[in-house]
Amino acid sequence: MKFYLGTTSKLKLSAVEEVLKNYVTDYEFLAFNSHSGVPITPWNEEIIKGARNRAENLRKKFLDNDGVYVGLESGLVERFGSVYEETWCVIIFREKEFSAYSSGLRLPSEIVEKIRQGIPHSDIMDEISRKFNSSPKDTWGLYTKFKLTRKCEIKEAFRNALVMMLTYEQASII
Repeated sequence: MKFYLGTTSKLKLSAVEEVLKNYVTDYEFLAFNSHSGVPITPWNEEIIKGARNRAENLRKKFLDNDGVYVGLESGLVERFGSVYEETWCVIIFREKEFSAYSSGLRLPSEIVEKIRQGIPHSDIMDEISRKFNSSPKDTWGLYTKFKLTRKCEIKEAFRNALVMMLTYEQASII
């Protein structure tokens, strides 16, 4: 199987490869920068829209009917009065869309307060990452003092969508 990934992020590529090794025996993947069309920190429905845009842009570019087009997007969602970070994955394969998301990690209240004051999430993460001398993109790592990492979040979302794609033909339970 040939996987087209809508990212050149080393973290996302590593996460995808770790998952693929567990579920697919013969694969290759090609990484391309695919624009999400959403803000730097997407909120709510913008997250799946960004993942879908990345996958769809690749599908339109390569037109490989047997290709697997993968879009990943992380962002913030408001649920039950709290703000969580999660990653969404959209896979387009043979004109069908498979989507799934990671578990959500509740943001610390101090970060939510700053966001509500109008400070961009990316600026907040830049500030926190300097204190820990780490990447501002490893949001989960920063939230949890590195007990969990963003890679975990990416792997969960991709795994969930991939399994739905791989089992699609067998998934009919009705």
